[in-house]
Amino acid sequence: MPLNADDITAIVNLAHEYNDAVDRQDPHAWTQTYTVDGELCSPLGNPKGHQALFEWISGVVTSSSGTRHCNLNEVVDGDDDDATMRSSYIVIGTNDAPPTIVVTGGYEDELVRVDGRWRFARRLHTLDPSYDGIDEHPPK
Repeated sequence: MPLNADDITAIVNLAHEYNDAVDRQDPHAWTQTYTVDGELCSPLGNPKGHQALFEWISGVVTSSSGTRHCNLNEVVDGDDDDATMRSSYIVIGTNDAPPTIVVTGGYEDELVRVDGRWRFARRLHTLDPSYDGIDEHPPK
């Protein structure tokens, strides 16, 4: 059965919860957006499983104070208990006036419904070429 509007809304909201958890520096809430064996494939790290995800994001949030993470252009597809989402993101630095764009990029997500709630099974995180911090590509 194709995804309905409630599923699509819940999936997009999961991405917003993910960003909100980073901005609030809440590694526990961020980790809970993933399945127990979920993985992040990123030029910044490749943690897999709740423990590794929690440890990884705990280091990230300490260095991301003063940012706002925003998702854009979410495209969701799927059926039953499996879905995909493609989206772009922008990270805004709020410590300076005026705020500045820190980085932009994208996500390609695989999601599953677990106990009635959508979770990330795998997030492929990419950075746009304008980011000067890392010049790597995540594993496929």
